[in-house]
Amino acid sequence: MQIGIIGYGDLGKQLRSFLQQQYADAVFTVFDDYTSVVAGATVAPFDAYQQAAYATHQLYIGLGYKHLAKRETIVSAINAGQMQPFIHPSVVQGVDVQIGAGSFVYPGSIIDHQAVIGKGVLINNAVVVSHETNIGDATYVSPGVVICGKAQIGKRCFIGAGAIISNGVTIGDDVVIGIGSVITKNVPSGASVIGNPMRFTDKLNVL
Repeated sequence: MQIGIIGYGDLGKQLRSFLQQQYADAVFTVFDDYTSVVAGATVAPFDAYQQAAYATHQLYIGLGYKHLAKRETIVSAINAGQMQPFIHPSVVQGVDVQIGAGSFVYPGSIIDHQAVIGKGVLINNAVVVSHETNIGDATYVSPGVVICGKAQIGKRCFIGAGAIISNGVTIGDDVVIGIGSVITKNVPSGASVIGNPMRFTDKLNVL
């Protein structure tokens, strides 16, 4: 199996460790302009993943929360067959769950029945996505987040570690939610929220 990782900072290295455990015989290519040597992998320029030479590679996005728009652009441009979701074997899934192309679900997470996760989403360790929740493309969900039932979360959002999102809450696109926040009300697109009780704030105070 040939695997390509697009971007190779801390997140890309983390993804590779999970993929190596699952696919022991995989041959890795790293697409990154800031890395010249990676043990056990070939290094290619960042944009080379688009070349025909890599058309047989299964691709994963190693870009973190600072590059959510780029994650969305990449996953939208690549054939879904070349960018299957990765779901760690320890993940518990309910029935009728949908997980989009290029998404990555870390160990210990629970994805409840009829949850829909978009393309290029990252679900970190020990996250709970409750029933009938929708998460938009290229959203980043940090460790320990709990998303209660029927929540609607937009595209390119960042949800900080340990945050709790209440039942039925709607979160717009490009929202930033700080670590440990408790979200009990709808949040409009582009807003930043922190705290318990939740309050709106400047994005620089959240990330």
